[in-house]
Amino acid sequence: MKMEKSNKQVIYDERQQQIQLKSYSLSFWFVMFILYFATFGKADLLLNIAFWGGLVLNFCYSTLRGVGPFVDPRFGKIAKIGRLAAVPLIFLGMLVFLVAIIMSILEHDSLRESITKCSYLGLSGFWLICMGASIIYRHYLDKKEADK
Repeated sequence: MKMEKSNKQVIYDERQQQIQLKSYSLSFWFVMFILYFATFGKADLLLNIAFWGGLVLNFCYSTLRGVGPFVDPRFGKIAKIGRLAAVPLIFLGMLVFLVAIIMSILEHDSLRESITKCSYLGLSGFWLICMGASIIYRHYLDKKEADK
């Protein structure tokens, strides 16, 4: 029984492992860089950028290199779900971004207040757009490569 289950697991080759490790290290150093600057300034916004930015950097780098589960066809159903989920991710990101802009206009008087108070929601929308766009672009590159 254990043998059959292990045959279904996807094993990365050496190139894919190196890309995955590089994405981990890039996201780690991005987080460390942002957290270093968070000690000097506005920590709450920078903590949001550090956490979600590191996660999105890891996801987008591995996806654009073709290693992520949403773009690798060996993952089966997950790759198909990733293809279908990319466009709704972008639309959800746009919706969240527009809600952030509308809320900032309705609640705050000055532009500076609106940028600082509603930046969390706007950043979340931006991160979702980046993730969806990376999936779509990788599928586009795979299709372009298959046509050649």
